[in-house]
Amino acid sequence: MLLGTFVYIGMFFLIAAQSASEDAYQSASDDGSGAFWGIILGWNVLLLVVMILVIIDSVRKVRAGKTRELGTGVFAAKLAAIPFFLINFAIWGLAAFGGTVLLVKGIGIAILAAVAVATVLTYLAMISTSVYGWAAVASLRRERRIGRALAVLYSILLCVFVADTLAGILLFAHSRRGRTAAPPEVVAHS
Repeated sequence: MLLGTFVYIGMFFLIAAQSASEDAYQSASDDGSGAFWGIILGWNVLLLVVMILVIIDSVRKVRAGKTRELGTGVFAAKLAAIPFFLINFAIWGLAAFGGTVLLVKGIGIAILAAVAVATVLTYLAMISTSVYGWAAVASLRRERRIGRALAVLYSILLCVFVADTLAGILLFAHSRRGRTAAPPEVVAHS
């Protein structure tokens, strides 16, 4: 995650430097930016590969009924990602403000384009940390430890910045609670 943060920060600075120079598009192949764009592509391919492996691991854990491990996984992933998102949001805010200010001068378009691309890439990184969360929701639901409404709420929260971390913490707590044989209202009517 920290490598990804530095890649995204580097992308902002590279695009800002290129947009500030008049002949940036002519000399783009000479300034080493090809290697940088390769690193950005490599980071995102690595993120995709890790996400696929986490999906496979999550499915196996749901099938094996390892709800506690899924809860721990989402908790660890969300907490480990906090520095990544804090740094990205700070840089994103500065770049968005700078791009908007420079838009008046005509060179902010590239910076705002970088902000848009980085926002999408950061969102995809956030979604990748939610995979264990969705698996934990499925496992908790399968074990009837949470209701449908709470499962939907958790699933939505895992798609929203900042709220996803709260959902991860709550899923961790839910995964630690003991199992119940049946909801109280079912037992009362038996």
